[in-house]
Amino acid sequence: MFKHIIIILLHVISSMAAAYMEPPRYSYIITSNASSLDTVTIKTSKSYFKMFYDTTESWFGENGHGYAYRIDNTGKENVLWRVNGWYSFNTYISDDGEHLIRLGNLPSGKEPKLEDLGIAFYKKGVLLKRYSTKDLLSATPAKSFFPHYRFLYSINGILLWPKDNLFSIITTDYHEHVFDIRTGNKIAYSFKRNLYIRDKIRQARENFLFDLRSMNNDIKQTLRFFKELFTIRP
Repeated sequence: MFKHIIIILLHVISSMAAAYMEPPRYSYIITSNASSLDTVTIKTSKSYFKMFYDTTESWFGENGHGYAYRIDNTGKENVLWRVNGWYSFNTYISDDGEHLIRLGNLPSGKEPKLEDLGIAFYKKGVLLKRYSTKDLLSATPAKSFFPHYRFLYSINGILLWPKDNLFSIITTDYHEHVFDIRTGNKIAYSFKRNLYIRDKIRQARENFLFDLRSMNNDIKQTLRFFKELFTIRP
């Protein structure tokens, strides 16, 4: 029984660690429709962005560079612009190839700081606007014994309606931030009460089931104790 409990605890801890630790850097390509890369995707996309990590650093370094490409009517690839000096796991490029959205990597520490990048907007490789995690979060993230904290709940990405110039993220304090990718300005900010209530219900259900299992184990141990106590031995 004790062995099974240890295995379950190790599984839970490893799952939590995976959520709060970043993988090594890797090079990747993202298309303007935010699809995973394949030959067909590139041919049907108007623009795409190549992100490279700095090979002179460790796999966990912060430096990198990237190139924006656009495919013309003949199928030829044309380099539009480049960025350098940073690496991001999450980037998005607009259909016209002019605008890039860069999301911050998993920040170290226990609370939001001005130097921790949340999201940044670029036009033709030039920074338009930058928001720190402190700018985005209205509440301190949940305490963790891991050396990082999470600030992103979900990424809605580039919205296709009503216009394709909007970008949306939801932070861990259950607030949605909608930005105009052409300027980097925040144009909408709202509390996602439905997500908050859903997570609270799920957490309450998990706590109830845990308490129920604990109670069940306590009852079994108590019954076993009385059974052994009142068993008549020859």
